[in-house]
Amino acid sequence: EKMNERLRNYEAELKRKREEKLSEFEIQESSSKF
Repeated sequence: EKMNERLRNYEAELKRKREEKLSEFEIQESSSKF
């Protein structure tokens, strides 16, 4: 049970990091157009 919770937290963390990276990339892309 604890293992599942840890795994869920880990996956949520990965997802959050990936989304942060994507939004950073989008910001860089949009700022490079100017």
